[in-house]
Amino acid sequence: MSIIVIIVAVVLLLALAHLNVAMKKRSVASQVAMKNEAQRNFSIIKTLATTFDSVCYVDAKTKLVIPYSMGATLIEKLGDVKAQNLKLSYDQGANILLLAIVHPDDKEMVSKAAQFDNVISMLQTRKSFSVQCQAFEYGVYRYHRVYFIKSNDNEGVDGFVVALADIDDEIRKLEMYQQELKAAKKRAEDASQAKSDFLANMSHEIRTPINAVMGMNEMILRECKDPQVLSYAEDIKGASQMLLSIINDILDFSKIEAGKMEIVDVKYDISSVLNDVSNMIGIKAEQKGLKLKVSVDENIPSTLLGDSIRIQQIMLNLLNNSVKYTESGEVIFKVGVDRIENDIVYLKIEVQDSGIGIREEDLDKLFQSFQRLDLTQNRTVEGTGLGLAITGKLVDRMGGTINVASTYGKGSSFTVLLPQRIVTATPVGDFEKHYQEFKQKKEQTGLSFTAPGARVLVVDDNALNLRVATHLMKYLELKTFTCNSGNEFLELIQKEHFDLVFLDHMMPGMDGIEALKQSKMLTENKCAKTPIIALTANAIVGAKEMYLKAGFDDYLCKPIRPQDLENCLLKFLPRELIK
Repeated sequence: MSIIVIIVAVVLLLALAHLNVAMKKRSVASQVAMKNEAQRNFSIIKTLATTFDSVCYVDAKTKLVIPYSMGATLIEKLGDVKAQNLKLSYDQGANILLLAIVHPDDKEMVSKAAQFDNVISMLQTRKSFSVQCQAFEYGVYRYHRVYFIKSNDNEGVDGFVVALADIDDEIRKLEMYQQELKAAKKRAEDASQAKSDFLANMSHEIRTPINAVMGMNEMILRECKDPQVLSYAEDIKGASQMLLSIINDILDFSKIEAGKMEIVDVKYDISSVLNDVSNMIGIKAEQKGLKLKVSVDENIPSTLLGDSIRIQQIMLNLLNNSVKYTESGEVIFKVGVDRIENDIVYLKIEVQDSGIGIREEDLDKLFQSFQRLDLTQNRTVEGTGLGLAITGKLVDRMGGTINVASTYGKGSSFTVLLPQRIVTATPVGDFEKHYQEFKQKKEQTGLSFTAPGARVLVVDDNALNLRVATHLMKYLELKTFTCNSGNEFLELIQKEHFDLVFLDHMMPGMDGIEALKQSKMLTENKCAKTPIIALTANAIVGAKEMYLKAGFDDYLCKPIRPQDLENCLLKFLPRELIK
């Protein structure tokens, strides 16, 4: 029994001895690992010390600060803590840092960031963070950044490095760069405004003589019986319309580029828009010997909310483009419903032609500004190369999409999707029926009307414009009166009554808006209830809204189209005067 006990005791002693040796080995290995990690951390901190102005290590358990490098200002304030091997608590170091070098304006911000509990909390979820401040160095305050960097990779925070970096040069360069950017932006804005002012002025200056040319040419078309002269007049009309189209394209493009192209949503009748578009393109297609096929989905909601003017412009740009590049065959115009989501209908507009088509390598250039594709084949085709660029930008501004498919030599197909809010969900119905009624009404309107008892006043400083306006209205048997200034207008309306007034905006001395304002303050005004129409060459975006806000009843843009003028007269002249 005693022998067994002895054997067991010996075995236990050997086991304990072996365990002790194993524990010592493990302890040594652990110490080696810790030493290696410490050396690695020291190496990292040493590297940081060569990069930053001041670097110190903070033990998270003892809160003691171990400095590795110190800037001149800190040494001056603290003494050489590193050389003296002094023990410094984190709170002491942070307070001295704040008092010694941080700018008074930044002390509260740095103090909150540097609080020990805040640093530990921040480093629990990230490797580092930093704050920017102004710090005193070399006799002046300079921009610095204080970095707090976790020293260990495992969970928790065993310690962290506090490093101070001088970033003043970078900040100054950044500030200078920002100032240069600000100045450049100001110059660009001034240039953009100058361009906008120039375009607005040019719009007026160019449209005024075009108004005279087109107006006088209209007189020739109405009065002349000589076929040769009428042929010349038709050519003048076509060239004038082309010039006007180019001016409109340039103005629209400049508005879009300047970010001033506004989308103005109004309630509109979709059939009315389609009637106008079909009629205008139908005439052009017929003149070129092309067949226009129009297909409209009967289920389109009849009344929508959107920018009807821009939608019409998109349709016309695509259709004009197809007619322009198609020598024979047909142009197909389809409008339908792609889908309806709540109260939004996605209009699907398709334009297809049997024209020359587009090369595959040119498709990417199609919506770029001033691009004329395949010039060898299209040399005789007129245009600025802006129509499709404007169309693409308008579609984008309205939240829609535009796609094109084309086979070179066979034709092209454009598809536009435009979201529009539904006002009246009642289906538009049979469009062909609407269109025939529209054409019949237009033909009846074309027979014109007379208003022998109506008195109409035209105010314009340009003698040619006055002559054009009076000649366009003489067939209606109106009594037309003219004057050439705002002051003369004010004198006239105190003495005489007029049934309608056309008042030009841009006149020397008192302009049209000021004249209208003054007229509303007159105690004696025989035209107090007379509709006053802004007659102007100002075609910039928002012009109509501006004139309506100023108190005008409507807006008529030069060059004056006879049909627009007659429609305006029909709308505002007293019913009893219309024959």
